[in-house]
Amino acid sequence: MKALQRSLLALIISIVLLDLFLQFIDMSVFISLFPADMPHYTLYIWGFPLAFIIGCFIFGYFSYYNINIKWVCIALFMIGICYGVYTVSKSSQTLIYIRLLHGVLLSFVLITSTTIMDTLVKLKEIRKVICQFGVFFTVPAIILTSFSGRLSNLLSTYWSFYTLMFSFIFAATLIILLINYFHFSYKKEQQPSIIQFLYIMKDPGVLYGFLTVTISSFTLGVLNNQLLINNQLRNFPSPMFLLNIFLLSLTIAFITKLSTISDYVGIYKGSLAGLLLIAFALSSFPLVENSTLAFLPIIILGISYGIIIPTTYGGLREINNSFSGIIYGIFYGLNLIGSLTGYFISNTSNNYFLSPLLFTCLLIISCCIPFIRKIHYISSDYFENLY
Repeated sequence: MKALQRSLLALIISIVLLDLFLQFIDMSVFISLFPADMPHYTLYIWGFPLAFIIGCFIFGYFSYYNINIKWVCIALFMIGICYGVYTVSKSSQTLIYIRLLHGVLLSFVLITSTTIMDTLVKLKEIRKVICQFGVFFTVPAIILTSFSGRLSNLLSTYWSFYTLMFSFIFAATLIILLINYFHFSYKKEQQPSIIQFLYIMKDPGVLYGFLTVTISSFTLGVLNNQLLINNQLRNFPSPMFLLNIFLLSLTIAFITKLSTISDYVGIYKGSLAGLLLIAFALSSFPLVENSTLAFLPIIILGISYGIIIPTTYGGLREINNSFSGIIYGIFYGLNLIGSLTGYFISNTSNNYFLSPLLFTCLLIISCCIPFIRKIHYISSDYFENLY
């Protein structure tokens, strides 16, 4: 029964992540709906991410109350309807409202599904399950990016809208068909206490986990602007080729023991290893950008994120089990905040002397210093207690 529940949750979460993924790598379709010379253009562009971030924090708190999978089903149907409205609406005001509603609903589905999944997974299996969920996302993402050209010819410019609309409605229909076979509800016995929550937030594992999430997502924002939009590695045939290499490397990391390295070395060393690999990959771009080896840094980046995602996600679960909803809300919110910040800084700093990739590399190295000090502190305490 749990396998069926996990599979349904994996499908829901992967569709939500695909929604965020397709918006992140290509905003041109959404921009084409709302020309820049129209009023409230800024609200239209930033409405979705702001609504998503605020929704993550709000629904993270309310995840402690009775949540039923039926509400997720309704939200999935409404997101599918939102994509239908995108393709037919000509009103700028309607598009703004739909973007805001889209962000709120997507955050609700993601936080609720993750919180329910949290109750179905044993602590010792958390990283293994995260990797399985990751493959549910990366494989469809590779397929969509590989056939995006053909899908565009078949379904027009709005192929991603039609694909996601069908996916959300299909997931909602699947919940309706399976709802009688297992009761899928979640209720937390412990109500959130601000004092207890602040105490958990002071835990070094939580702080270092959030730091890793923010820095790694910041790097994704920089890479999105530099490699996919500006295409700094011009010897490659297309930015989608770079993206597929990254996703394939990420998938390989998920299906191997590389992604669970923190089970053997700890969350601090696992996070440090992932960040240092990212810094190494970024620093090597200028050396290989004009050679046939330019794909090697992309592979290293995919492996590094394959280490960081299960390490931080699983680490936050290990440290905290009482406030998982709020923790996951902050986790997803910081991911989007970091990505948007990295994209914005990279987009505005192209004319400066310091390369955005080099700046990100230096930022990561400076953020690794607290990890090294923490690891040294833990090792010192261990040997003092040993002798």
